[in-house]
Amino acid sequence: MRSLALRTGIAVVALACVGTFFLAATVRSSRLPHNFITGHAREKLIETIPPVFNEPVNIVGVIAGQKEINFGEKFTSDKDWLRGAKFRLKNITKKKIVFIELDVDFPETRASGAETSYRINLGQIPNIHHSAVPLAVLPSGELEADIDDKRYSNMVKLIQERHSLSDISKAHVQVGFVVFEDGTAWSAGTFYRQDTSNPKRWIPLN
Repeated sequence: MRSLALRTGIAVVALACVGTFFLAATVRSSRLPHNFITGHAREKLIETIPPVFNEPVNIVGVIAGQKEINFGEKFTSDKDWLRGAKFRLKNITKKKIVFIELDVDFPETRASGAETSYRINLGQIPNIHHSAVPLAVLPSGELEADIDDKRYSNMVKLIQERHSLSDISKAHVQVGFVVFEDGTAWSAGTFYRQDTSNPKRWIPLN
């Protein structure tokens, strides 16, 4: 009888331990964020900054995670969600474009200081030596700006100066600088002309 009682006591203790473990597991799982998904996947968001009224280039589409997504709508992906991303750009002016700077900003980095921004440069600025491939986007023409492996590696290094890549789930995309074939340029709503004595200097047009 004592042996039976002992075995019964052990069984009760075991059941109590199992019950405690189950309760603890339930409590921990209930504290997971609402957007938690197993396998390191999390909700991501790509948004465009509201365009300036005279912006010469429109961002008309984006592909991330090998599928086309809508700006401003969350989607699920892993930490490499921007690797291979492609942004479709359209020239909405009547002039040929030879250089575009596309800015990919990470607003979550403001928690530790200035916002981290990665620049994708396409084409060449006139009268300045470049190793980049020349660009010529005709009026109403389109092109893709992609985050290839080299750009992605450089972008990750930039982010990881202050943050872990797993902390980043939002990106804001905007056109930063545009240069036309005639030597004029645009940035943040202002048009410029290139200084003939210093091609790296831009003078606002009245």
